[in-house]
Amino acid sequence: MRRIGGRLRPGMFALVVITLLLAMPGAARAGSRRASPTPDKALAATLVYHEITAFSISPTGGGEEAPILSDDGEHIAFGVAPGTEDPANPNRIFVMNADGSGQHEVDSYTTYCYCGSMIDISADGGTVISTDSVQLRIADGASGDGRELIALDSNEINAARISGDGTRVFFRVYRDTAIRGSSPSQPVERGLYVVNADGSGLRQIVGPSDMEALGLPPTDFFGSNSKTIDASTDGSHLIFGAYNDPKSAGEGNGLFGVDLDGSGLRDYLGRVSFLLNGAISGDGSTVAYSVADESNVQRVGVVPFTGGSPRTLFDSTANFPVAQSGIPDGGDRMQLSGGGGLALLGSSGVLADTETGDLLALGVPGSTLIAGAVPLVGDGLYHATMDAQASRFLYSAGDAAGVLQLATVDRDPTDLGPAPLLTEASIDPPSVHAQGGSTATVRIRVASEGTLAGVGGRVLRDGLRDPNMGEYVLIDDGSHGDSTAGDGEFTNDGIVADCCAASGPRTVRILAQVQGSDGKRHATAIDVGPFAVVAAPPTAAPSS
Repeated sequence: MRRIGGRLRPGMFALVVITLLLAMPGAARAGSRRASPTPDKALAATLVYHEITAFSISPTGGGEEAPILSDDGEHIAFGVAPGTEDPANPNRIFVMNADGSGQHEVDSYTTYCYCGSMIDISADGGTVISTDSVQLRIADGASGDGRELIALDSNEINAARISGDGTRVFFRVYRDTAIRGSSPSQPVERGLYVVNADGSGLRQIVGPSDMEALGLPPTDFFGSNSKTIDASTDGSHLIFGAYNDPKSAGEGNGLFGVDLDGSGLRDYLGRVSFLLNGAISGDGSTVAYSVADESNVQRVGVVPFTGGSPRTLFDSTANFPVAQSGIPDGGDRMQLSGGGGLALLGSSGVLADTETGDLLALGVPGSTLIAGAVPLVGDGLYHATMDAQASRFLYSAGDAAGVLQLATVDRDPTDLGPAPLLTEASIDPPSVHAQGGSTATVRIRVASEGTLAGVGGRVLRDGLRDPNMGEYVLIDDGSHGDSTAGDGEFTNDGIVADCCAASGPRTVRILAQVQGSDGKRHATAIDVGPFAVVAAPPTAAPSS
């Protein structure tokens, strides 16, 4: 049985550790800003959310330009990159700690192409790269001192990554070009490139002739419709997207893998209509991808880096009740955990087990909040990225002024920080009849140092929000099944299935949000069970 633990919280009375019997197996405590050390596989979780910034303007961009969390979960890189050629309004790259402290600028430059900045960060946050698609730059994550690694005659760099160990930078050149300002002109052929972090060792890893030797038709374009490239932590294993017999409107893509020395070039998927995204695990063992076919059916799958039969985890015909149907596209990053056991599916905020296909929604809307409060958790996690353990996640959440603030989610942490403490959860009875034949009552005790903005519940089926069961506000006013007003126990006695809810197991996601003394939003969510929808008993025949 799953366990949620209490603790002593500064500035409030002592809370006795309370053991709760909940739905999923495995021990988990409602806890910290840092999660347990080995959550690479288990999906069951207590989720703790923290707003960490108070920006006056939103960070710019999505996809490769969106804020990103380092593999160690302790550092964040983001850009404020207006993409002008005005030296007084440059693209600026920042780093901060994962709790929002220590924000500092590490690079600033005028773009060559009216472009934003794609960014990436090393595993320990020690090195940050960025590119406006003409110049590729690198900066020390602590001291800054950004410098140019290479600049081209035109904006042909359409993807860039730094190896997790910070030693190498990989980038893809879309079309043939030349080194900017070289005389005589130094050509740069389209392809996949690597350069050392100190600027030495620039070389092409894969070029057009290598792709043709693999059996692909000749093409004038190396890049694909997606910005996909990714590297293992040590940089020894790479994946990249490229055109495969392209047709009109960018159709005709492929996903490929290669070793650092250029050997072992392999084609994972053959020709697909559109490659939407791709990722490789930190250990280099597993590749994940999302693609769309000619009928616009999108699918997510995995394949070993060494090759073999791709395995589909799910596709868009399943009509998942999450943002973007769970399919990460070019506006997101797709990521794998260090060992490849879990995949983060972009703004859907869904975490997928790459072996079983089990899913867990990390972003499920809470309840109606008090007047003036803005939800920290909505449908999905906008532009989500994660650490290598899949234990901490970074995303963006709009505030009351519409400015995107950065927020983190921790799975099974050991310290709640300013987030509310949820204890004494129960559902009675542990099932409801299909087609609205009965109701159940859910209860939770909430303790918080901040101003409580609301407590709510949503029913989950197979780890995702159940669209056939409603949104429930939990209240502490002595009505709707609540026994005593103002005692900290929140209740809703109207949990019910609609006409179309299928029979089967469920859990109830309970989420409480507060505004802390720091002026920021914080929330805690737990999944409570056992709970199920069951068939209604047969109606007795009338007696004669």
